[in-house]
Amino acid sequence: MEDFNNNEMINERLRQDQGTNESQAYNTAATGNAQHQQNWQNYTGHAQNAQQPFTQYQNPYQYGYIPYQPAGYYPQPAPYFVQAPVPKKSTGWMVTAIIAIVVAVALLVTVIAQAFTIKAYEMYQNSQQNNGEYDVPDPWNWIDPVVPGETDTNTTPVVIEDDYPGNSAITTIGGELPSITNYYNPVPEIIESTENSIGEVYTYKNGEPMGAGTGFVVHKDGYIVSNYHVAVTGDTYTYTLDKADAVDIPLRFVGGDPSQDIAVFKADVDYLIPLALGSSKATKVGELAIAVGCTTGANNNLPNTVTVGHVSYVGRKANYLKTTKEFLQIDTSVNPGNSGGPLLNGKGEVIGIVTWKSLISSYDELGNAINSEGLGFAIQIDDVKDEILKIIQSGSIVRPGIGIIYQQVTEEYAKTNNVPYGKLVTDFMAASPAKTAGMQSGDIIIKCNGTDLNENDILGTVISESQPGDKVEVTVWRNGTEVNISIIIGDMNRMVVFD
Repeated sequence: MEDFNNNEMINERLRQDQGTNESQAYNTAATGNAQHQQNWQNYTGHAQNAQQPFTQYQNPYQYGYIPYQPAGYYPQPAPYFVQAPVPKKSTGWMVTAIIAIVVAVALLVTVIAQAFTIKAYEMYQNSQQNNGEYDVPDPWNWIDPVVPGETDTNTTPVVIEDDYPGNSAITTIGGELPSITNYYNPVPEIIESTENSIGEVYTYKNGEPMGAGTGFVVHKDGYIVSNYHVAVTGDTYTYTLDKADAVDIPLRFVGGDPSQDIAVFKADVDYLIPLALGSSKATKVGELAIAVGCTTGANNNLPNTVTVGHVSYVGRKANYLKTTKEFLQIDTSVNPGNSGGPLLNGKGEVIGIVTWKSLISSYDELGNAINSEGLGFAIQIDDVKDEILKIIQSGSIVRPGIGIIYQQVTEEYAKTNNVPYGKLVTDFMAASPAKTAGMQSGDIIIKCNGTDLNENDILGTVISESQPGDKVEVTVWRNGTEVNISIIIGDMNRMVVFD
């Protein structure tokens, strides 16, 4: 009996010990759960419902504690310790480094901004001596623009004499469309098809390298189009395709149209492939605009660099080479060296000739330059297709003109300011026949060959139907007095100055 009682006592002690251990284990688990319950609920996205069957989840916080379990369920055996979280590594040095980098960048930006501000303020001060007028820098000459008051040595037109006879047997230009299968992204296939169609035009003067631009093939006999402002920098030229076995191909100057800024070269090889010519008139805003050119950057020439954007505007009027022209405006990246390269659409057709970009949008009240972004311009292909063919057939284009820059005086302006209706002369082209004949800035042209322009504006028609050497009689209004001037018509393409 005593042994039985002893055994009962022993069993009772064991049951008490077991209950104590189970209670300790449950409390340990409950404590761990209480500490991390909120994190666990946040991770799963909802609080566990104590009345629903419990599912074991893999806890993202691997701290060694038992995952939360709802009341009423017997806890799993708990460890006799809860592993402490691994301490995070110190990130103080990273914060310090980031602050140092930010400060260094801020200082660099401040120095650059100060340099541009000083230059812009000089332009502003000079502008006050020129009746508030700014001399807008050349699109590429952004490092050291010509400012008012300084001498511009580029005042004489440079005319390139034709070096290759015309070929009247050629009656069409342009090639075939490339084969495209991926219409979601046609750019790679388009570029692959241009291997023998786009290259770099290198210019030399007296044997010395002068610069580089881009040119594209328009006829299988080796006729290549580029910008005239590329050609004007040299007297000899070479053409290089962007391919492994490419060689420098000698070029000869066929002719140009400076007022339209186009030039045509001839390469005596038989493996060049012309690009298909599209229509700028049919181009829609938002279409792909792919530029390929010999871009300059990273202290090096980067041949056949491809940049892709979209057409921003069709027929954008802009003052270029002292005349108002219409361009395709694009947000495609344009860089020095792109000049003369093709602007392609999503079908691989040439819709324009990449020509210039705007780096400065305007100036603030202190004369500081306000930079522009994504403002590139391409000559509309429909505006020069006929001229390119004419150059191939018969050489450089002759454009009769009298060399004036003018604004039309409207009837409303005339009444308000008590001046006659006509054309207000604001500036002259280089070697202007009108200026040579005695016309002055501020004159208002009111008659042409005795006809009142208010009744019949025939001035443009008379000049375009004339030839260089013909004479035109005009009457101008100057400070209340009419003055008759006899002008010998010249070739406007010999009045264009490229800075």
